[in-house]
Amino acid sequence: MDLIYSMRRKPLKCEPPHFESVTDPEVVRPICTISTCNIIAFSSPTELNDTEGDTWGGHVFVCDLDTPWDSHRVTSSAYPISVLEWDIEGKQLLVANTVGEVSVFTQKDYLLNEWTCIYTASFPGEHIIGASFFHNGRRAVMVDKKPDAPISERIQMLRCAPTLKGFGGVASEGACIVTATGLVGALVPPAEGTRATVTTDCLRPTRDHITAVSIAHK
Repeated sequence: MDLIYSMRRKPLKCEPPHFESVTDPEVVRPICTISTCNIIAFSSPTELNDTEGDTWGGHVFVCDLDTPWDSHRVTSSAYPISVLEWDIEGKQLLVANTVGEVSVFTQKDYLLNEWTCIYTASFPGEHIIGASFFHNGRRAVMVDKKPDAPISERIQMLRCAPTLKGFGGVASEGACIVTATGLVGALVPPAEGTRATVTTDCLRPTRDHITAVSIAHK
């Protein structure tokens, strides 16, 4: 593969000592993820223009894939960001940190430089290591057609069971999170306000220590 471009933030004058170890699983490093709408979301331990480390914590920024030098802040936290996850349509961004705070953001009036929090949840004391939005029941499948066939004929939309059904069998929004102690949490947006409805369970009868997790839809 060819490198198209690369971007680099202003380096800190003094990197934290624990950042020197590239194999330490306890170190929360910056995250980068790309949505289906070609929007890059990434985290940073400080503000991008901070070289002194005065804004240490967790900060989330977004930028367009075509203009990566023009970034915009989504949110900031006093604690490191441990999870960034886009929904399947690339419209909602889930942000979670190392103390169990979860927030879901979306663009305000489709503006990349303005984001609003639509609902939040809290799992106190839990280090969240993985998350995934509920599946909406729509899946795109490549059909075995001739290479010169129109793209509309080579992609077929299939209906499958959504993760959570609402009234009338309509897919409901929400997300699932997994923490480092084996706690699994599900959150759905509330009818009013911004505090999500939450339910939890454990992966095993006894709480464990988990360093990595992968979530897939059936």
